[in-house]
Amino acid sequence: MSDRSPGLLAGLLDDLVAETEVLTGMLAPLDDPAWERPTPAPGWAIRDQVSHLAYFDDAATLAATDPGRLRAETAALTGGLDTRGAALADQIAGRYRQLPPAELRDWLRRARAEYVRVLGGLDAGTRLPWYGPDMSAASSVTARLMETWAHGQDVADALGVRRPATARLRHVAHLGVATLGFSFIRNGRGVPAAPVRMELAGPDGETWS
Repeated sequence: MSDRSPGLLAGLLDDLVAETEVLTGMLAPLDDPAWERPTPAPGWAIRDQVSHLAYFDDAATLAATDPGRLRAETAALTGGLDTRGAALADQIAGRYRQLPPAELRDWLRRARAEYVRVLGGLDAGTRLPWYGPDMSAASSVTARLMETWAHGQDVADALGVRRPATARLRHVAHLGVATLGFSFIRNGRGVPAAPVRMELAGPDGETWS
């Protein structure tokens, strides 16, 4: 589907909101000690997964409202860091590790609501700066959905919660295919010339290709 397909961005934002509700539903009943539970990400507790999402929601909103400032802040933040690894994410996680859980919960709520509001006013094909190549608004929302699902899985694993698979995972699969070439470039390898075909069985039995 093209980034300029009518209704694409609205549908993506609806799915992002739905995925957000799954995550916040897991966080809502937690007492303060539970936020310190370790997750599968080495060295990260539940609190770090949440601050990571909130931080990059704010950054993604800034990309849409003040792209020059995002580029400047990105250059300052990533100077001297190996952004191919975990150094950048770990630095950000450490910065917010002392925030109380109530503040983290509120930060995520506010950051996500503002992101959804701002992106809802854009054309799906609007180009936005990011930490790698620029991306479309549609790809930005897809990336936020992927991050919410992935970091939400870390939270679910820490809590021993099983989440049913949904059709929203198609967006995650699409992002993986769409960024295949960039993955090779990022790792200093030539992009394969031969086309790649992928087929997945969706949770509702539909074939995604």
